[in-house]
Amino acid sequence: MTNAVIVITHLWNADFRHWWEAYFFGGHGVVWYLRLVWGNVFADIVFFTGAALGYVWHQGVLKEAREETNRRIAKHQDIHTEHLKKILDALDPATDGGLADIKDALDPTTPSGIGVILKELRAARDTEDAPRA
Repeated sequence: MTNAVIVITHLWNADFRHWWEAYFFGGHGVVWYLRLVWGNVFADIVFFTGAALGYVWHQGVLKEAREETNRRIAKHQDIHTEHLKKILDALDPATDGGLADIKDALDPTTPSGIGVILKELRAARDTEDAPRA
């Protein structure tokens, strides 16, 4: 934090103050309305116009790069999906049935599997003789 204060103080006292005094309160008696800074104003307009054009161009480049990255990621995911399907087929030839059974057993809304266990636990919790933790 102390370093930030030192840097900001230096920038204010040295750079900004020098710029302000040199361009708006020049030592030669010339002030901004007597043409001391109008060259800089023109240069700023040219600079900011170029910067805006560069920003717009850069956004277009970034959009193309994002699209290319998304295409590569999708291709990579397709490769992994095919590989995973091969592994699942090797482990369980009827993959859809096995995974559906597991999903059914873990779904608490079904009357079988974990749904039965949850129902029994809730019933035991609601009874008087259930142990309290």
